[in-house]
Amino acid sequence: MDVNDKLQSFLSATALVIDDEIADETSTISGIIAELEKRGTLFIKRRDLLDSVDSISNIAFIVLDWDLTKEEDKVELPEGVSLGPTLLDDNKNKVRNFIKEVISKYFIPIFIFTRENIEAIKKYLEDQEIIKEAINKNRVFLSNKSSLENEQVITSLNEWLNTSVTVYTFKIMDEAIEHAKHRFFNEMYACDPNWPCHVYQTLKKDDPADINSDFQEFLMTSYTSTIEPITFDDEGFNKNVTLDDTEILKIYSKIKFLAYKNDWNVGPHPGDIYEIDNDDKTEFYINISASCDMRGSQYYFVKGKVDDNPEEKICLYIVKKVMNRQAVCFDFRKVKIAQPQQNYNIISIGDKSNRKNYKRVGRLLSPYINALQEKFSHYITRTGVLREPNT
Repeated sequence: MDVNDKLQSFLSATALVIDDEIADETSTISGIIAELEKRGTLFIKRRDLLDSVDSISNIAFIVLDWDLTKEEDKVELPEGVSLGPTLLDDNKNKVRNFIKEVISKYFIPIFIFTRENIEAIKKYLEDQEIIKEAINKNRVFLSNKSSLENEQVITSLNEWLNTSVTVYTFKIMDEAIEHAKHRFFNEMYACDPNWPCHVYQTLKKDDPADINSDFQEFLMTSYTSTIEPITFDDEGFNKNVTLDDTEILKIYSKIKFLAYKNDWNVGPHPGDIYEIDNDDKTEFYINISASCDMRGSQYYFVKGKVDDNPEEKICLYIVKKVMNRQAVCFDFRKVKIAQPQQNYNIISIGDKSNRKNYKRVGRLLSPYINALQEKFSHYITRTGVLREPNT
């Protein structure tokens, strides 16, 4: 069976197969894997689950058996002794936990190829909401091994990929980024193997307090800006998609805003948003200082508030569909200079009798923070003219 370019791109990768019969060349799973290897997939083969998923970030997809106890079935046990339900239940629980951990940490599709009852497996897995959602959205795909023999696995994966536009998009972007990254590091290594030391030390002289963020930003910008032009499958994106308002709000909030986690050690950034530290959660301040001013200790902040029906004004910058709110308005007339405390995570605004604390919750991303800064600079430098007389 011929493989189209989209499927060929997906299969030309490193994958992981976990099946206790993978060492048996006559097994069904060995035949399935052989078909995929013909199409360019390089498989890491295991008969049992990994103790940790920390090493699989570069895996393109996982082929997983549901029942990993068949090897134990072959062990000669004393008369009258069986494996019993305890081992089987323990196996199911371990497999479910493995799936949950993978989809929690990575965007890696999981194909469960099994001889067991598919509906029974789904029922067991869907007890975990995160796995239920992954099954419904095709990140976890279940199929019977008997239906995948010979070239049927190619047909099945092709049908699956045609309904999984996010997986296709991820694969294309990941491939482009990886190529750009390797090209950048090859070119820099050819200049001098110690180039990272020179750049790191140069950046550290400029701003030693936030060298980690500066060096990270330099690396990311350096190679992502060299990504070659990508040609996407136009037909694959031309689907009739109906999203409700809640889903649209979630999508564009993710595009525009990066929420900080409590254990992240993040230096100051233009676009850092501080939310009032009370139950109201409708009042904000945003850092609008220039990137080159981040080496200082005090920054300019503009006040913002939630407004579902904002009115366009020259003194306002409105960010729609952000932070899971319909709109947040930033008022250029309300500017404060503040010095963040507690690793840049808290700012205090107001006099002693009316001081309020604001907690950093995340960052407005480019190009939205750049547009805000640009409009603010226009606002404070606008030229006034004489009022025209009434005639």
